[in-house]
Amino acid sequence: MKSNRSTATDPLPHPAAHIAGAWLGAVVLEGTAVFLAWRVAPAGGYGWWIGAAICHLLSAGALLALGVTKGTPAKAVSTDQYRARLYGWLAMLLPVVGLIGSLILQLVCDRWIRARGLVEDFQAETEHRVIEPRRMDVQKDLTAYLDEELSVQPVMDILAGSDDNLKRGAIDTLRRIGTPEAIVILKKCLTDTSPEVRYSSHTALTRLDETYIKAIKAATAALETGRSTPAHDLDYARQCLRYGQSGLLDEDTRHHYLQMARDAFMAAQAKGVWDAALALDLGRLEILLGDYDNAAVHFQSILDQDASNVNALIGLAEVHYNRGDAQGLKTIAGRMNAALTTNVESVNESIRLHFWAFEEKAT
Repeated sequence: MKSNRSTATDPLPHPAAHIAGAWLGAVVLEGTAVFLAWRVAPAGGYGWWIGAAICHLLSAGALLALGVTKGTPAKAVSTDQYRARLYGWLAMLLPVVGLIGSLILQLVCDRWIRARGLVEDFQAETEHRVIEPRRMDVQKDLTAYLDEELSVQPVMDILAGSDDNLKRGAIDTLRRIGTPEAIVILKKCLTDTSPEVRYSSHTALTRLDETYIKAIKAATAALETGRSTPAHDLDYARQCLRYGQSGLLDEDTRHHYLQMARDAFMAAQAKGVWDAALALDLGRLEILLGDYDNAAVHFQSILDQDASNVNALIGLAEVHYNRGDAQGLKTIAGRMNAALTTNVESVNESIRLHFWAFEEKAT
C-alpha cells in the first residue's frame, strides 16, 4: 500500500541499522580486547597489549561516532547524540564495565524513558483538551466541537517555541486528536530544525497511518471469510473512506482508496441494502471523486423519500456550487431556508445549512 511516508524528512541523525551496527561493533571490539588482554597478551608480549588497547579505543570510538553529525548546529543536536557521547566516554574510561552499563542504559532509555518521559507529563496536563481520534460521524455536541477546534491552538503555540520536550508532547496531542487539520500540522513538523521533533512527528504520522491500515485489514479479513454480509461491505467502505479523507495520503493514493470505498458501497447496494445513510455516504463520496452527476442522483434519491432531509439538501447545494449552476443553487438554497427550523444534530451541518440559507437571502 502506497502512502506519503516516503516523502518525509529523515528524522534521525543516524538510521536504526547504523545505530545497531555501531553497538554490535563496539561489543565485538571490546570482546576482542578482553580476549587479547586475558588470553594472548600475558604470553605474547607488549605487541598484543597494544592491540588490546587499540580494540578498546575503537570500541569506545564506535559509540562516540554516533554522537557526531556533520553540519548539525549545536542547538539542533539531539538527546540521542548526547547520550551516545556519554556512552562512548564511559566505555573508554571504564573498560568492559562501562560498555555493559551503557548498553543496559540504552535499552532502558529506549523501552522505558521514551515511553514514560516528559511527554506523559504534558499529556496529563492537557488531557482535558485532548479528543481521541474521531470516527466518521461528526461531533453532535457544541462543546465537544469547540473543544476539538480550540485544542489545536495551544499546541500551535508550543510548536512555535523552542522547548523540544514540550514540542514532543504537543505532537503526541495532535496524534491523539487525529483530525485532518492535526495531520497537516504534523506534516509541517517534519521540517522542524530539531531532529527530536522530526522524529516525534514522523512517529506520530506512522502510528496514525498504521491505525488506518490495521482497520482496513480487519475489514478486509471479514470480507474474505466467505460469510460476509452487506454490513461487512459497508464497514470496509467506511474504513477506506476514512483513510482517504485522513490527510495522510498523496493525491493518487487518496483517489485509489476513495474509489475502493465507492466500489464497496456499491457492492452493499447491489446486495439489496439501501437507506438514507448509505445514499448520503455515496453522494458525498462522489463529490470527493468529482462525479457530480452521480452525487446528485444519490442525494435526490434521499429527497424522494424525505423532501426535507437537511443533509441531502446540503449535498445538492454543494453539487450545484461545484457545477457552477447558480440557478440550481438558488433553488436548493431556498428549500434550505425553509428548513432552518429543523432540528439538526450536527453542529457542522447546522453551520453549513445556515450558510447556504444566508446566501439565498443575500441574492
